Amino acid sequence: KPATIIDVSGTIIAWYLPDALTETTQEIRAATDLLGPSLEKSVKADGNWRYNQEWFKQGSENVGSTPGCINLSPAWFQQGHEVSASLKGPSSENILKAIARPAAIALVALRVMHPQQYFAGLRALSHL
Repeated sequence: KPATIIDVSGTIIAWYLPDALTETTQEIRAATDLLGPSLEKSVKADGNWRYNQEWFKQGSENVGSTPGCINLSPAWFQQGHEVSASLKGPSSENILKAIARPAAIALVALRVMHPQQYFAGLRALSHL
Protein backbone atom coordinates (compact mmCIF):
# COMPACT_ATOMS: atom_id res chain seq x y z
CA LYS A 1 0.00 0.00 0.00
CA PRO A 2 1.44 3.45 -0.88
CA ALA A 3 2.54 5.57 2.04
CA THR A 4 4.43 8.70 3.04
CA ILE A 5 6.80 9.23 5.93
CA ILE A 6 6.34 12.58 7.62
CA ASP A 7 8.68 14.29 10.09
CA VAL A 8 7.53 16.08 13.25
CA SER A 9 6.91 19.33 11.36
CA GLY A 10 4.60 17.60 8.87
CA THR A 11 7.10 17.63 6.00
CA ILE A 12 7.07 14.55 3.79
CA ILE A 13 10.54 13.04 3.93
CA ALA A 14 9.89 9.84 1.94
CA TRP A 15 7.31 8.40 -0.42
CA TYR A 16 6.73 4.66 -0.67
CA LEU A 17 5.13 3.70 -3.97
CA PRO A 18 5.37 -0.09 -4.36
CA ASP A 19 5.69 -1.33 -7.93
CA ALA A 20 5.34 2.22 -9.30
CA LEU A 21 8.53 2.07 -11.35
CA THR A 22 8.78 -1.59 -12.31
CA GLU A 23 8.54 -1.00 -16.08
CA THR A 24 10.56 2.20 -15.85
CA THR A 25 13.32 0.39 -13.98
CA GLN A 26 13.67 -1.90 -16.99
CA GLU A 27 13.86 1.13 -19.29
CA ILE A 28 16.57 2.68 -17.13
CA ARG A 29 18.50 -0.59 -17.23
CA ALA A 30 18.22 -0.68 -21.04
CA ALA A 31 19.49 2.90 -21.28
CA THR A 32 22.38 2.06 -18.98
CA ASP A 33 23.30 -0.92 -21.13
CA LEU A 34 23.46 1.37 -24.17
CA LEU A 35 26.09 3.46 -22.35
CA GLY A 36 28.31 0.39 -21.86
CA PRO A 37 30.76 1.11 -24.72
CA SER A 38 31.24 4.72 -23.58
CA LEU A 39 31.66 3.62 -19.97
CA GLU A 40 34.25 1.05 -20.99
CA LYS A 41 36.26 3.65 -22.96
CA SER A 42 36.20 6.10 -20.04
CA VAL A 43 38.38 3.97 -17.74
CA LYS A 44 42.10 4.49 -18.29
CA ALA A 45 45.21 2.90 -16.79
CA ASP A 46 46.77 6.32 -16.25
CA GLY A 47 43.53 8.20 -15.64
CA ASN A 48 42.98 10.80 -12.95
CA TRP A 49 41.03 9.93 -9.81
CA ARG A 50 37.75 9.95 -11.75
CA TYR A 51 38.80 7.60 -14.52
CA ASN A 52 41.62 5.47 -13.10
CA GLN A 53 40.98 1.77 -13.71
CA GLU A 54 42.07 1.01 -10.14
CA TRP A 55 38.71 2.34 -8.92
CA PHE A 56 36.59 0.35 -11.38
CA LYS A 57 36.37 -3.39 -10.88
CA GLN A 58 34.43 -5.64 -13.22
CA GLY A 59 31.84 -7.75 -11.41
CA SER A 60 30.56 -11.20 -12.22
CA GLU A 61 29.02 -11.92 -15.60
CA ASN A 62 25.55 -10.39 -16.09
CA VAL A 63 25.69 -8.52 -12.78
CA GLY A 64 25.50 -4.74 -12.81
CA SER A 65 26.55 -2.30 -15.47
CA THR A 66 29.86 -1.78 -17.20
CA PRO A 67 32.16 0.07 -14.81
CA GLY A 68 33.12 3.56 -15.89
CA CYS A 69 32.45 7.26 -15.52
CA ILE A 70 30.45 9.54 -17.81
CA ASN A 71 29.47 13.08 -16.99
CA LEU A 72 25.92 13.86 -18.10
CA SER A 73 25.05 17.41 -17.16
CA PRO A 74 21.56 18.86 -17.66
CA ALA A 75 21.62 21.79 -20.07
CA TRP A 76 25.31 21.21 -20.90
CA PHE A 77 24.78 22.01 -24.58
CA GLN A 78 22.55 24.99 -23.77
CA GLN A 79 25.41 26.43 -21.70
CA GLY A 80 27.53 26.61 -24.83
CA HIS A 81 29.59 23.45 -24.27
CA GLU A 82 30.14 20.78 -26.89
CA VAL A 83 27.90 17.75 -26.91
CA SER A 84 29.28 15.05 -24.62
CA ALA A 85 31.56 12.59 -26.39
CA SER A 86 29.37 9.90 -24.84
CA LEU A 87 26.48 11.09 -27.00
CA LYS A 88 28.38 11.43 -30.28
CA GLY A 89 28.34 7.77 -31.26
CA PRO A 90 25.94 5.81 -33.44
CA SER A 91 23.88 4.78 -30.41
CA SER A 92 23.28 8.35 -29.20
CA GLU A 93 19.73 8.56 -30.54
CA ASN A 94 18.88 5.22 -28.91
CA ILE A 95 20.34 6.39 -25.59
CA LEU A 96 18.32 9.61 -25.65
CA LYS A 97 15.13 7.75 -26.59
CA ALA A 98 15.74 5.20 -23.82
CA ILE A 99 16.10 7.86 -21.11
CA ALA A 100 13.23 10.12 -22.26
CA ARG A 101 10.38 8.31 -20.45
CA PRO A 102 12.29 7.68 -17.18
CA ALA A 103 13.38 11.34 -17.21
CA ALA A 104 9.78 12.47 -17.73
CA ILE A 105 8.61 10.30 -14.83
CA ALA A 106 11.32 11.75 -12.60
CA LEU A 107 10.25 15.25 -13.62
CA VAL A 108 6.61 14.52 -12.78
CA ALA A 109 7.66 13.07 -9.42
CA LEU A 110 9.67 16.23 -8.72
CA ARG A 111 6.64 18.37 -9.61
CA VAL A 112 4.45 16.47 -7.14
CA MET A 113 6.97 15.94 -4.35
CA HIS A 114 8.98 19.20 -4.48
CA PRO A 115 7.03 21.84 -6.43
CA GLN A 116 9.30 24.70 -5.33
CA GLN A 117 12.36 22.91 -6.67
CA TYR A 118 10.51 22.00 -9.87
CA PHE A 119 9.53 25.62 -10.56
CA ALA A 120 13.00 26.87 -9.62
CA GLY A 121 14.38 24.50 -12.27
CA LEU A 122 11.93 25.81 -14.86
CA ARG A 123 12.94 29.39 -14.05
CA ALA A 124 16.62 28.49 -14.37
CA LEU A 125 16.07 26.81 -17.74
CA SER A 126 14.16 29.82 -19.03
CA HIS A 127 17.24 31.99 -18.40
CA LEU A 128 19.66 29.83 -20.40
